[in-house]
Amino acid sequence: MNPLVLSDVGTYQDSLGNNIVPYYFPFTGTPADNTGTQELYYITVDSAGGVRQFVRVAWPPNASQDVNPDELIGFDNFIPNGQFLSHNDIVSATEPPVSVSDGKDFQAIAQGGWSFARSTGGSSVFTNSFTRITTGIAGLNDFPRYAFNFQCTTFNTNDQIRDLQISWYDVNKFSSGDPIGSQDYTFFFAAESRDANTYTFDIRLIQNYGTGGTPSATTDTSVGTVQISPGYSYYSINIPAFPDTTGKTLGTNNDDYVALSLRGPSSTWNIQATDFVLVQGNVALTSFPVESNADMLTRSVAGWMPTPAADGNDLYLPLVLTPSGMTFDHSIVGTIVGKLTNVAENNELLCDGSSYDADGYSAIGIPYSRLFSKLFSGVTNGTLFGGGVNYVNVYESTGLTNQLIFATNKGTAPQTAPADGAVPTGFTFGLAANPSPVGSLAYRAFSNSIGLVTATSLYTAASALAPSAGTSGMTVIDFVYFGTTGTFKVIQIQALTAAALAAGGVNPGLYFLYSSAGTNYYFWFQIGTEADPAVGGRTGIKCKLTATMSAEDVGAVIAAVMSSEQIDAITVTGVPPAGSYFLFQANSTTYTPWYQVAGLPATAPAVTNPIKVILDGTETSTQVAGKTQSAVNSEFFAVPDLRGMFLRGNDASGIVDIDFGNRWSYYAETAGASVGTFQASQLISHFHNIPASTGAASAPPASVVSSTTVPGTPAGTNLNGGTENRPINMTVNWFIKY
Repeated sequence: MNPLVLSDVGTYQDSLGNNIVPYYFPFTGTPADNTGTQELYYITVDSAGGVRQFVRVAWPPNASQDVNPDELIGFDNFIPNGQFLSHNDIVSATEPPVSVSDGKDFQAIAQGGWSFARSTGGSSVFTNSFTRITTGIAGLNDFPRYAFNFQCTTFNTNDQIRDLQISWYDVNKFSSGDPIGSQDYTFFFAAESRDANTYTFDIRLIQNYGTGGTPSATTDTSVGTVQISPGYSYYSINIPAFPDTTGKTLGTNNDDYVALSLRGPSSTWNIQATDFVLVQGNVALTSFPVESNADMLTRSVAGWMPTPAADGNDLYLPLVLTPSGMTFDHSIVGTIVGKLTNVAENNELLCDGSSYDADGYSAIGIPYSRLFSKLFSGVTNGTLFGGGVNYVNVYESTGLTNQLIFATNKGTAPQTAPADGAVPTGFTFGLAANPSPVGSLAYRAFSNSIGLVTATSLYTAASALAPSAGTSGMTVIDFVYFGTTGTFKVIQIQALTAAALAAGGVNPGLYFLYSSAGTNYYFWFQIGTEADPAVGGRTGIKCKLTATMSAEDVGAVIAAVMSSEQIDAITVTGVPPAGSYFLFQANSTTYTPWYQVAGLPATAPAVTNPIKVILDGTETSTQVAGKTQSAVNSEFFAVPDLRGMFLRGNDASGIVDIDFGNRWSYYAETAGASVGTFQASQLISHFHNIPASTGAASAPPASVVSSTTVPGTPAGTNLNGGTENRPINMTVNWFIKY
């Protein structure tokens, strides 16, 4: 029949008013020569005035069956979770989780881009919830499982934003057509007022170009209004075209988005809504398109996961469910696990103290920067476990904040001291300390932010003398442990300031004593012009200090020199010229920090291993030093060496770990009461009884407290030990998953 008769809702009817399916001849060939190959039609329906009413594409889906056109509508519903099959029951405006952006508070109410958005700081009271629908409802032509109860019980005008919002990543997601403005869309949903009132809701189209994008302000435009009355009805808004984005600029974080919002009136309200649809074209929809649960879940829960990072940052990470949908679990990065295997697998690195290039990639494509970002501290401008044995650790002096202390971590040979390059920085370069002889001191020494040095070594007991403070005035404590493979020695030294260690004039320098690898040393300090104290029978180690060095600085220097590292000091004297640079060595490799000031120069100079330091030109000398320290310490990072270690819960309160202040660190500026710090083993303070002798009287051992020599009288050893029984350990914060 031609023309076709349409019902009041746009369906096809015959002369008796029955719904029919228009077939024409939906096959190639002719009725007399039917090929059996289906030929699909694209059908448009316009009003007498030429206004597009709706479209049927790829019609009919199967010419051999009778088909309900509303069930096989042929359109993509761009709203992935229009019936809230997956959602979050905690949707009250005062409940977490809430994120803040664009001056709005967002709360994820359902997976697939659904959120409740309100003005930050608003005081309206919202009571939002979900209702499970268990039966058919008059006015709904389908059976949604859930509906959203959107209610404002107290309204305040400060809440300019009060939206039920569906968002899509990518502000350019929906084309405006060719020519621009020719592609329209239909926004469709079912709703009812839950009381006797009728409420006017504004439909808003929101465009955000992301962090750093232009325009920087979010575009928020009304595309129509609906009046929601008692009893379920369907509401449809034609969007002539999504606004043209030509000439706009996206931000760099891929956080741009486009959204549609159902914005509440300037009053209290109480509605319920479900069956949300967005389709291409100006379409006269009569019901929610049929979608299976699998369709909704894959497009919302799983389909709402972020696009995997092209730089490899998401590789080998598990997917976890969040209130917004699935996402990659970056929280596991930096987690220490124990396994019954000798081989690191997938995204694992052995905790053996190895060093990694922070800008490099592993063999399976994971950027090491992913772990580096967890280990680097913007407070100390260094990594938790330092740069590794083949690089440097750079400290900012706490005694002179524009001075940097370079500790070269490889001690097998003297390194070339830092010096200005061909385009000089103008900084002051001076040797602070240099171990001599280099490479033979055999201690692994570390310090912390209070200047406590902990040095460990395997040594030969017969050739070593006990350490002592000598003339330094510092506290020196000796611990000795005997094992089946050797004797393990721990020395703790509480450093003093450089001023306290200055002997003055040409007086003999102050010193402390220790032994290592069969050699007995005196470790002496020169702050000005002090002379070598020349302690007899010992080998001298000269440690030159800057007069302004704090106890923390001195501790870092002592630890580095005892570990056969070379120490150099650089004093920053202001903002260096653009393109200037200096050089330093580590493990006989030259590195070149260079300065880009206010964007100039655009490229690095032709130097070996350039390290860019970015300045805006307004920095103080201290700020230049801090940015230099951060840049140099960001080149390489080490993982912890946990071989033979135990993990201990961090206890900065000292409730259990009462020695927490004596913990040491791979990076000297890390506080003792911090995760990733270490603690030497210890036995709790105790003494041993010596059984009473039944024989002749004899002198007790020299260590016996009692001076009695009466036969049969017990004696005891001197009190030995510390505050607790503990193994050598590293601190972690213990967490429990919930």
